Amino acid sequence: MTIEQFAERAPIGTPCTYYPVKPFRVEEALHTRIRSEPWALGHGQIMVKVEGKAGGVAIEHLVFGEAAP
Repeated sequence: MTIEQFAERAPIGTPCTYYPVKPFRVEEALHTRIRSEPWALGHGQIMVKVEGKAGGVAIEHLVFGEAAP
C-alpha cells in the first residue's frame, strides 16, 4: 500500500485497532484513532501516529473495522 492509498483509506480520526507485535493477540489490542498523515521511513515502511501511543506505528500493525481479530 502506498502513502496516498493509506491516507485515502484512513484519514485523521479513523477508528482502528493497534497491535504492538505480530502475530496479533487480542489481549494486546489498543482501540484507537489515526492522529496524523502517514509518512515513510528511509527504507520505505509507512508509519502513522495513533491516539494513546507516542511516536509512529507501522501501518501493518493496524486493523480497521470488521477485520479486527
